[in-house]
Amino acid sequence: MTASHEDQRLNLLTRLEWLQMHGFVIDPFTAEAFQAETDSVLLSAFVDPPNYEDIRGKPDQPGYRFIFASSGGGKSSLRRRIKQDFDDSLAQNLPGSPRVLTVEYIGHDYPLDEVDAHSHVARIVRLVAKALEKWSVDAKIEVASKGSACSSLRNTIAACRSAGLDGVCILIDNIDVQYDQGLQTAFSRIQQLAARYDVLSIENAVFKFMLPMKLLSLARQRLPFNRFPFYMIRWDGGKLRTVLRQRLVTCSEEPSQDLQSDPLSQLCDKTLSDTIGDSLTNFGSYTGHPRAMLQLGYYLLEEYFSQSENNYRRSGAELINRTALLGAHDRIIETTPVSIGVQVTSELEQKIKHRIAGSRIEDALELFKEINEVTALLLQSRMRHAEEDYSMGIITRHQCDVERNKVIETLLMRLAQNQNLDVGTCPPHMPV
Repeated sequence: MTASHEDQRLNLLTRLEWLQMHGFVIDPFTAEAFQAETDSVLLSAFVDPPNYEDIRGKPDQPGYRFIFASSGGGKSSLRRRIKQDFDDSLAQNLPGSPRVLTVEYIGHDYPLDEVDAHSHVARIVRLVAKALEKWSVDAKIEVASKGSACSSLRNTIAACRSAGLDGVCILIDNIDVQYDQGLQTAFSRIQQLAARYDVLSIENAVFKFMLPMKLLSLARQRLPFNRFPFYMIRWDGGKLRTVLRQRLVTCSEEPSQDLQSDPLSQLCDKTLSDTIGDSLTNFGSYTGHPRAMLQLGYYLLEEYFSQSENNYRRSGAELINRTALLGAHDRIIETTPVSIGVQVTSELEQKIKHRIAGSRIEDALELFKEINEVTALLLQSRMRHAEEDYSMGIITRHQCDVERNKVIETLLMRLAQNQNLDVGTCPPHMPV
């Protein structure tokens, strides 16, 4: 590296400095944002799902007991939001506002011989006792070593009511972490509590089970959905665009009018903001959760900064460009696990290759969805944006053809990976 290049590298803006020059005080796409537990702007940028008031419920009108979402689909975010709502109401102590003590039952590493309803309630009662100490509420709580789960919980609720509380909300989450032991084992940890209608229907006790979508079919067979309806958190492009806009506004120092209407206007050229916005929200829609959208945004900034550092220049005047977006797409495709267990038959392989040879790339991608849907959808999006940009005069025909060839190359590479996959190996994952 020459001396002049060293001087230029020293003058590179840091990531935070660059974001600050564009009006952001917080990085909207940090790795910490992938998890609700570590996301610093989650609650201030939270977008309520439909029927939020019903989901949250009241002590005398519990609302939904079971909430299903995919991994990264907002279960823990919803849990934190519900807790904040009830905690704020309890702290303000305003006339007419509910005084609900909220506890989070999120540790599920207990032995498998302690999964009966009474054991669950005993752990919950201990959580209630700790929460009462935190709020300096004078209530005598005893953890009964014997007796029924119903009587133990009723006694706890009665003590809370005597201390002036309207009820207790129990938020059950993080059953996902037991996936490494299999779905049946994960479900067995909470089934005996979740199936107990007599316990769940105790007055002034509000249970909320935040469950992985993959457990829905099993839960249909074993949980009292005929008595308690379940709710599914779903994300479409419109909702995700609202999430994206709210997040960027929250991370901005003084949000401009443009940022309110075009959430990426401060980070990239206006001719590219719609394309990037669509890429982010579409990927979130494909996978069914906002975490994927934030991961693509994380790679978008990483690719931009890697590119500008390699060129020994980064100034406030430079904006995220098309190269960074394409690089982010490549990173997502590289880190998306191939579909273990999918049988790539020679017939399917030949069909895909035949359509590629006949320039029927869209048809080939439709077939490839059977093997790896996320990759196929990302490549479809990439091709569509290239064609749209060419038709609008944003890129040349040659640039559009380069993109098309890149899609074909990636498709063939991923097809080969699925054929040669050793199911005993662990494919790479996105950062968590």
